[in-house]
Amino acid sequence: MEPLEGIKVLGVPIGSDAWVANKCVEIATKAGSILPKLARLNDPQVQLLLLRYCAHPRFMHLVRGVQPHLLMRGALEHDAGIQQCLQEVAGSPYPLGEEAVAISQLPTRWGGLGLTSAQRLAPAGWLGSWAHAWKKMVVMFPAVRDLLPHLGAPEGTGFKGHPLVAGLAAAMEDVRGARARVLAAEREEHPVLEGLQIPAEAPGWEGFGDDRPASQKELTIYQHGSDWLRLFDAANPSVRARLLSLSRDGATWHLNALPEEGGFRLKPIAAVISLCLQLGITIPLAKKFLEILELDDFPQRAL
Repeated sequence: MEPLEGIKVLGVPIGSDAWVANKCVEIATKAGSILPKLARLNDPQVQLLLLRYCAHPRFMHLVRGVQPHLLMRGALEHDAGIQQCLQEVAGSPYPLGEEAVAISQLPTRWGGLGLTSAQRLAPAGWLGSWAHAWKKMVVMFPAVRDLLPHLGAPEGTGFKGHPLVAGLAAAMEDVRGARARVLAAEREEHPVLEGLQIPAEAPGWEGFGDDRPASQKELTIYQHGSDWLRLFDAANPSVRARLLSLSRDGATWHLNALPEEGGFRLKPIAAVISLCLQLGITIPLAKKFLEILELDDFPQRAL
């Protein structure tokens, strides 16, 4: 009988590093197997909603339970599959550019599509899970408490080489860096997102033992805020104006609402145009777009 290398607990692989990393790739591949079927639907609005609420979350729960460095190969495959499907929904004959990808990965309330990147959110998601679970963990496993004083310790201390300590320390450094970029932008009176509120206290190891540790949502907001600022700083004036407009409250509700008849139901042509305008990509006038027009009984001569 071969030794057991790992098991899945609530869908999260736990075991040797190699087994966990390979299992994450398997999960990403399986989760992505539905994307080609989704891309074949003839309703862009429904495609986008299914992509966001059904296909995308099938892998994202691993962000909370797997160390970032073990998740990376699977995360890259997942992110690439989501973007490929989004490209097909938009009818673009070319891969989405960095700007369009970055916009799609922002939260919907900040002008994105909510197709968050597993790669980008891995440190914040994993660190947030530990912050939530730490108080109960030290009760069930008292030895875990001994790791806490060493998380911020200098190189050379006894626990510094422990893989859990190294992983948590790297994740905290990543989150603190994102938070620092957002705070620096606020001090410089840089345009900042609506509703982006940064707590006065920085996340720290002392919070792991408190009744109210830093939440996953709080930690991921740092990353999203940092990503939005990076995108804004690299953009030209036209794109900056679009980003500020999209981040206003309610600006993208038409692409996020359930498509009920008589309500927010968009015709296929309107859904494609809205999506392309939001991402800043060229509205397709190729075969796929003409097929959408035919489905919509829209006269092609109107082009």
